[in-house]
Amino acid sequence: MPLATSLGIVPVRFGVIVRLNQDIGQRKPTVASVPLMVCSVVNEAVTFMPWTALVL
Repeated sequence: MPLATSLGIVPVRFGVIVRLNQDIGQRKPTVASVPLMVCSVVNEAVTFMPWTALVL
């Protein structure tokens, strides 16, 4: 918080931005969860999936 106020950011506005960022992060799954879920369903190791590097 001291860094935000020293940059001239209003504390209430900073809190709203942080809270919105947390909401978006909790509602949108991470990209890595999709290949990991597919690997667990097909019983395959993540290293044998060459397209994983493109997704991550």
